[in-house]
Amino acid sequence: MLLTENPLLFANHKNALVHLTGHLGPGPDIYDPDHSPVFVIETIEKLAATCDVKVSLTELRKQGKQKAEPESTSSAATRHIRPAVVVDMTGSLLVFEPANIKIKAGQTVMWKNSSHEVHTVTADPTVATNAKDVVLPKGAKQFDSGYLNPGRTFEQTFRTPGTYRYVCTLHEAQRMVGQIIVKP
Repeated sequence: MLLTENPLLFANHKNALVHLTGHLGPGPDIYDPDHSPVFVIETIEKLAATCDVKVSLTELRKQGKQKAEPESTSSAATRHIRPAVVVDMTGSLLVFEPANIKIKAGQTVMWKNSSHEVHTVTADPTVATNAKDVVLPKGAKQFDSGYLNPGRTFEQTFRTPGTYRYVCTLHEAQRMVGQIIVKP
């Protein structure tokens, strides 16, 4: 039976309020005893860090947009900056390609989700399954793309030299991790 009566949990988003969109797949779930149809998730939107929320859905979405705007480097002011490197996020292999890159301080990296799956680009040890998978140089700020649907991009400019290790929070268990070395 398709799970509808309990919240669906996704790795790091346990006990978080998320909104899913998708459709029923063409075949049955071979792991489900009653072989219910598979639900194919197309988008995941984290609405709140907890399910214990007492504000409207509209207000949650407003709060989420306000949080994302100051941290995002894809604003109109920075869109004209040409990225030094484009990292492809693939679906079938669940990897960042290339996984290891070197850039100079002040350069921008763009991640492009060319897969059919939702991914993240996250350098925040508090949301990683294993905090040791995320490394930031001293003084560098954490970053998180949020959920990147297929075809979406995320850009980050790196000003602090050092080694950055980041993950896709949805596929960290499959070792979807990347590393950026920023030279002065």
